Amino acid sequence: MTAIPLAPAYTPLFAPASLAPEHSPRPLTAQPAEPANDSDADEFDNPTALNNAFAERHNWQTLSQALHKVLESLEQASHGDMSSEQKSQLEATLASHLNTVSISVCEDSSYYRKHKLTPTSLVKLEVFLSGSGLTPPKTLDDLLALYQVAVKQAHSHPLGNFSGALAWPIPLNAQQKQTIIDLLNAPHATVPGLPLADKKKGVLGYLLSAANLSNADLKQTSNAVETLLGSANAQALGRAIQTKLGGIATTSSINDYLLAAIHLGLDSTITSEPTRTNVAEFDLNQRAFWGKSAPAIIDGLSQYLVTQGLATAPSADLAARVLLARTAPHCLVKDIPPGVTYGSIPWAQLAIAAAKLEAQSPGCVLTMTYAQVIAAAEDLDIGAALTHAIQREALRNWGVANELLKADPVPTETQMLAVQSTFMAQQSALQATSTALATPIPMCEEMGMALLKSEFPGIADDVFRSKCLTKATLSPGRPGRSPGKHSMLDVVMRGEKVNHGDKEHWLTDDKRIPIEAFCIASAGGKLSVAEPFAENYKQAIEAQEKGHAGLTQYLISTLPPEDRKNFEYGQLEFFRTNQYKIENDFWNKTLYRKDHTLDVKITRDKQVNLYRIDTLAGTVSKHNDLLKKYTPPYKELERRDANLLSKLEEFNPFADEHATQAPEKKPTTSDTPRVFDSERSAYIAKLVVNALDLQSEDLRNYARGMTSYDKDAADNKRLRELFLNMIPLRSAIVNFMQGKIGDGLFDLATDVVGLVTLGAGKVAQAGRVFAKGVSGVKGVARAARFLGTVAIQALNPLDGAGDLLKGISRWTLSKARKAVSVLKGANGSYDALKAAGTQHGLAAIGTYKVADQRVEAGAVFRNGHWHAYDVIKQQPYGAPLDHFQPTVATLGGEVKALDTPVAA
Repeated sequence: MTAIPLAPAYTPLFAPASLAPEHSPRPLTAQPAEPANDSDADEFDNPTALNNAFAERHNWQTLSQALHKVLESLEQASHGDMSSEQKSQLEATLASHLNTVSISVCEDSSYYRKHKLTPTSLVKLEVFLSGSGLTPPKTLDDLLALYQVAVKQAHSHPLGNFSGALAWPIPLNAQQKQTIIDLLNAPHATVPGLPLADKKKGVLGYLLSAANLSNADLKQTSNAVETLLGSANAQALGRAIQTKLGGIATTSSINDYLLAAIHLGLDSTITSEPTRTNVAEFDLNQRAFWGKSAPAIIDGLSQYLVTQGLATAPSADLAARVLLARTAPHCLVKDIPPGVTYGSIPWAQLAIAAAKLEAQSPGCVLTMTYAQVIAAAEDLDIGAALTHAIQREALRNWGVANELLKADPVPTETQMLAVQSTFMAQQSALQATSTALATPIPMCEEMGMALLKSEFPGIADDVFRSKCLTKATLSPGRPGRSPGKHSMLDVVMRGEKVNHGDKEHWLTDDKRIPIEAFCIASAGGKLSVAEPFAENYKQAIEAQEKGHAGLTQYLISTLPPEDRKNFEYGQLEFFRTNQYKIENDFWNKTLYRKDHTLDVKITRDKQVNLYRIDTLAGTVSKHNDLLKKYTPPYKELERRDANLLSKLEEFNPFADEHATQAPEKKPTTSDTPRVFDSERSAYIAKLVVNALDLQSEDLRNYARGMTSYDKDAADNKRLRELFLNMIPLRSAIVNFMQGKIGDGLFDLATDVVGLVTLGAGKVAQAGRVFAKGVSGVKGVARAARFLGTVAIQALNPLDGAGDLLKGISRWTLSKARKAVSVLKGANGSYDALKAAGTQHGLAAIGTYKVADQRVEAGAVFRNGHWHAYDVIKQQPYGAPLDHFQPTVATLGGEVKALDTPVAA
């Protein structure tokens, strides 16, 4: 790990927009101030600075992992309300961990060099934190706060979103982009790489031709790009672009210009007004991707780049990812569940969450998982206008993919409101489905144990299970005992009670059992869970049936358009595999197990397809390779294994309804049907639920549990397997309800439809911990809730504001305003502006011209010119500003308002 500069040269991830730099996590080691003039430009070694930035990020990752382990151990020992003594003990344990846990430090980091470590060196956490300028935590809250900082920094990408100067707070304008293109195509140049030998493959092709990268290397996007930027020829090319544009030299400027040039070579539309969902003239919202996963989009763009001659087959994946990092970063998020497909509700939620995070810290989602992205964006405030713009874009794409809107022209507000209404209705239905599926199936034994523990605290579980109770009638002269021995748990599960009026009692020789209190409670009717179990079980199964019906309709709605049409219009035939046990007479057989999947053979326009609906896995998959098996005369329908017979059987429990719903239908429109809540998909869902047979007596018996009263002790192992198989997702639901400690110590889970949830397990701890996390959940009451399911705003986010400034995006305008707010400070202290002046000399807030309009921004004065100032990276960037007019300036810590703004 390093002297982790909470990267002055790179965006601290998730730092609140209102947080002034001086209140941001400071660099773990002091960084040298930049030279005062461009004659010192050679001192800016971009490859070394980038290498150091990756090392610092690696250290943050190592630190966050170490802190996470410490947190987990302390969380297990902590309680909601602790005494002073308990808190002291916890703090002592924390101090011990900090002095015993060691970490390795990255060799290219500042900390490694400063402390002259060796490759085998290990550093104690306490020593590392102190040596890095971080205060070692004293309390659990301190530890959690430091951990959150480390997690955010670990996700901060040194290369941002691979767009370089195109992702600056004020990015390159159209004229500057064209200047780069003209330079790359100039007929005469002495700079390596100019003019480009292969103009079609652009700068990326040139850099790849000079690099020795294997196919495996090209799959590691960050490492590959770092290698490409590091060569002497690459740096010479970047310096030539910087000189041509008159850009100020910094430790990242050459890399920024090179990355911009890579994009300009791959995507010629950048210099003009590109089509809304296009990248390199490739439509990411095309019909071919509807219902497909993120890898399908990446592969589609890769193949397109090869056919256009913009990339070779080995480099196409790298080129596609570099382009998508700028235009559709949500496609590059890690661990996206397979069911989260383009056009689904969770996909829209992912696109919104990723865009919010990218607006604050470009490139951050490239290092994050699906669940992390959804959680991190939950309560992130990037401003109402920008939030609404992001939501509107995602809503429009969702409307097109669900054929509620045409790709063009721009939809009216009435159309958008209709799409918004449909989206919100489906989102609510999905939440209801997920909630129903997460309904726990009650277990009579668990309910009985809970009741006994509440009535008889302090007694061991084995006492409750000890079968040593006998029921007796103690009438004088007429004593009698009922047959059989039972446990306290048996009695509670069965609900049997004694009647003191008839002088009934429970007797036992086990002195551990509080028999007198047990008899009194039994006579009073307090010791029975039979009726509560029956009612709870009935409600749970009904919820599960509703959940699986909704899940089935949802899964069909996420399929590609042609598959959706098959389900809605094709002829339907259903099949299910049942397993039978051959009896000893080799003739009779009894049903042993029912499969949890339902196969659907669909014929439409003489084309036959076979689909398998599996609510255990949460999938609808195509299996046309099995069609022969499902074709008359239906051979291969049976398979024998010892005394078990597996038999594929047609499934038609609703003959009358099947006669109207199953035949092939003629579509009334060329559009893809809306199947999310159609009559046809509801019928299919009804069959799936019926096939699951959730109301079966075997399932109820398993949940009810075996007691000493049950004469026929069925094969409990078989019943258990049957129960788990016939209650799809039960194992996942148990995990979901119990909670899993995930990154950030949140109880996060991703359910079957891809919704991310703060689980119900460890509620008190989750409430306290999550409240301090990136999502800012307000208290325990908000635990066990779905994340990312926010209300989508359809209306124009800038109503009444008129047209936006020509050539300035909402994102650019929003970032410029926030930057100025940071420089001014929350109370007009101008602390951030003073810090900029101290580091760079003369700094100011003022206005300059963009596309014939004036925009307010921060700037620093260097070599007779004003250059834009990045408040996050705390350094100037780009070419001289056009007619910058300072209104507030600072020099040597003194802030002065200029009554008459003048251009320097």
